[in-house]
Amino acid sequence: MNKELIKNVLFSPSRAVQAVESISLPSAAALIFSYIIAEALALFLTPSYMLNEVFSSDLSGCGAGTFFLLSFASGLTVTVLSIPLVLWLIFFVSSSSIKKIVFSVFAFVILLLILFSFKNPYISILMAAAPLTAYLALKDKRRELISVLKISAASAFIFIPYLFLWGAAAALSNSGILQAAQFIYGIWTMIYFCSAASARFNVNVPSVFASFILSSFYIIASLYLMKASGLISAEFLNIVIMQI
Repeated sequence: MNKELIKNVLFSPSRAVQAVESISLPSAAALIFSYIIAEALALFLTPSYMLNEVFSSDLSGCGAGTFFLLSFASGLTVTVLSIPLVLWLIFFVSSSSIKKIVFSVFAFVILLLILFSFKNPYISILMAAAPLTAYLALKDKRRELISVLKISAASAFIFIPYLFLWGAAAALSNSGILQAAQFIYGIWTMIYFCSAASARFNVNVPSVFASFILSSFYIIASLYLMKASGLISAEFLNIVIMQI
């Protein structure tokens, strides 16, 4: 990894794709784990009242050790589920008409409402695990899956300045700084991912953006269903929403 790669990831993501592709798989995995651990530590070290103000989540009843483990598990869960789901959605959205996409989203929302009324734990597990089947559906797209993994891993470089701002906000007990940092980081990461994935898969940016949003919505909805079925805690779901 070199300065040029980091510079392009931060300021010119469409140019970063070739360099990102050169990242070895072990290095990409190390970046992702480092990012997950760093974010878990940042959440762990931030006063609970600030998290409540910024993320509108009350985690005061969660023990310190449990909170860190939940943060780590949440980051890992989101990463494992989102990589195949985002790639599958990129292919689906970029090759489908607007009508087909709208109909699919509408049908999914209706299905969710039906499932929420049952609150069946087995159905909840199947829905949450469904993105994992995308690995099988994309078994001939191994290189593309690795590309999404590497693009996601390189976003850790954007997390570094965000982490400094987060630390400053925590040290100064200033929720406003943390809110601003979170907003900037969210926009910056979205621009990077959409631009890089668009260049890598030769699809338009709106398709990637839609895939990213739909993926996040699916993960939150499926985990909310698991929470409603009593399979996961409200704290875990709140942390997922913070991290997604």
